Amino acid sequence: MPKTPDRRPSYDELAALVVRQMATIEAQRETIAQLEATVERLTARVAELERRQSPQLGELLAAAVQ
Repeated sequence: MPKTPDRRPSYDELAALVVRQMATIEAQRETIAQLEATVERLTARVAELERRQSPQLGELLAAAVQ
């Protein structure tokens, strides 16, 4: 849609732009939802690994002090 300073986009051109922007926004929403789910899973995984590591780390530190 080449524009010159004295030409404004037509209604149809603007409508087409809105449709493309809506499609982009929807794709971004889907990506964000997937990324949020991934973050949630990874946060839970890190918490589980930290929970498992804490007793082992405590045992190692106690053994090192003795």
